[in-house]
Amino acid sequence: MIRKARDGFMMFIMILISVTCHSQVHKSAFEYIYQEIKEKNFFKAKDLYNGAKGNLTAEYQYSVEAILDNAFNKTELSNQKIQKIENSKTTLPDSLMLKIWHVREDNYLKQYAYKRAKSTVETILSRYKNLLSEEEKNDLIII
Repeated sequence: MIRKARDGFMMFIMILISVTCHSQVHKSAFEYIYQEIKEKNFFKAKDLYNGAKGNLTAEYQYSVEAILDNAFNKTELSNQKIQKIENSKTTLPDSLMLKIWHVREDNYLKQYAYKRAKSTVETILSRYKNLLSEEEKNDLIII
């Protein structure tokens, strides 16, 4: 009986380690790609993404693709990826969602869809105001 309990406990520990390591791989791959995006190294980010795509969850894939599509002026594709993120049941960190909403705003501006851009800014201000600096808030209010 003690042996069964110990075996069960060991199985639980192995599963826990496996899940933990697996999620850390996702995070590390994404963080490395996202660092290149922040530095505006979009070609390098795209190359890294193509190599690590299989290690990312669908939502993180859509996030990277939305940002890269925007950077390469594929605004409609970018907005489609953003819509997939919104339709997902998985919640991404607020800081990443703020970035995604900024991308959406930029997509609409590039498409001359100013009403949609304004609506997006209003959403940013209502949902993510606490993540914005005063300067960022003022920049968004001007639009």
